[in-house]
Order: sequence, then structure tokens, then C-alpha cells
Amino acid sequence: MSDTLELLTSIPVHTQMEPGQQFAKTPPHITILPWATIDSDHWPIIDQKLAQDVSPTNLEYYPLVAAAYTDQFGLEEDEPVKRLVSIDFFAVHAMVQVLFTRHYAEFDTTHTGANGWHGHITLTDREYERWEEIPCNELVVAQKVSSELKRVQSVYHWREPINATTS
Repeated sequence: MSDTLELLTSIPVHTQMEPGQQFAKTPPHITILPWATIDSDHWPIIDQKLAQDVSPTNLEYYPLVAAAYTDQFGLEEDEPVKRLVSIDFFAVHAMVQVLFTRHYAEFDTTHTGANGWHGHITLTDREYERWEEIPCNELVVAQKVSSELKRVQSVYHWREPINATTS
């Protein structure tokens, strides 16, 4: 039996990530897929499919995302988040989820709940106005190295940067 990997797929917000970059706390991001555990033998196949089929470079459109309203997530419903709206954005989530599911991923639904995925940004020191466009420049897969350390596994860039129309 091979080792497993715990992976988080997201779009960083207001920051750029590089392969190999390490961090203790996940930078502001839009979760595309919650933490998923896969057999490490499946990673090269998933990585190749992400690069070929799901990579923002290969999409015929750019997922435009806008902030909608404030909500509360988390185990105690005490984490303020800004819910997001975008049909394109949901399509990226669906493509990635199908890919991981085909490779027998087990998903950690602790923070997403049994009702499924809801696009959001956890609010930290930056507020988002209602309907403010959120820049989506890259898709990132990070690996949980330990409970205190995560490392960027792969980055998939858009053909050209997509900048928010408001700051």
C-alpha cells in the first residue's frame, strides 16, 4: 500500500503562490475543494489532468467571481465569511471534484458540512463590498505536511492575469 497525501485545492486571493512555498496558516483563498486524502500513486495522474483539462490555462473562459453576502461558517458557526457568486466558478469546483472523486479521494467535510461546497472567502483583515469582483489568477493545490505546515504542491496559472475592477 502506498502513502497518502492530504491536498487542498484553492484560488489564492490577493497573493501569488509558488510550487514548494510553505506556510503555517493558509493565506486568504477561495476553496475549490476541501482537504482531500488520496493515494500518493494517484497524484501524478491528477496533476496531469489538472494541467490538461482543468487548468485555468486551458479553460475557454475565466471564472469571474463576485462577493455576495456575509455568512458564518465553521464548527461553531463563528467564522465570518463572504459568500461568492459565479456559475463559472462552480464549474471549476465541479470539474476538480469529479477528478478527485474518480481517484477515490476521501474529503474532510469538517468545515464544508454534509450539505456540500459553498464558494466563500474567510474574512480576515480585508472586507469585500457586495458584488465586488475577486481576482482569480491561479489554481493551487497545497499539501498538508503536518498540522502546522502546508506546502504548495502545484500551481496552474491563467493565460493572463485577471484583475479585480475594484480594490
